[in-house]
Amino acid sequence: MVNRKQEELYDPIGGFNEIEKVVEHAKGYLLYANEVIANITGGTTLMGVIVQHLVEEAQKQNSSMRRFALIDRRSTREQDEVPFVESESHWLD
Repeated sequence: MVNRKQEELYDPIGGFNEIEKVVEHAKGYLLYANEVIANITGGTTLMGVIVQHLVEEAQKQNSSMRRFALIDRRSTREQDEVPFVESESHWLD
C-alpha cells in the first residue's frame, strides 16, 4: 500500500524557514514507512532542499530509501504545450 502525505508550503520559493516544520511533520510517516521513495526532479529550489532534508531524515531513521530523477528529453516548447507525460526514470539509489 502506498501512503502519500502532502504538506503545504506558504512560500514555495523563499520559505526556507518552513523546512523544519515540514520535516518535523513528516518524521512520524518516515518512522513507520517500509520504504521512502524520493523524486528529486522539478519544483522550486526550496522543494528540492526539503526533499533532501526528508531523505536525510529517512536515512537517520534507517528507513529503506531510494531517490530517482525523471528525464524529459522533449524541447522546452513541447514541455510547455503538453507538460504532463510519462518520462524516463533514473534511479540514484
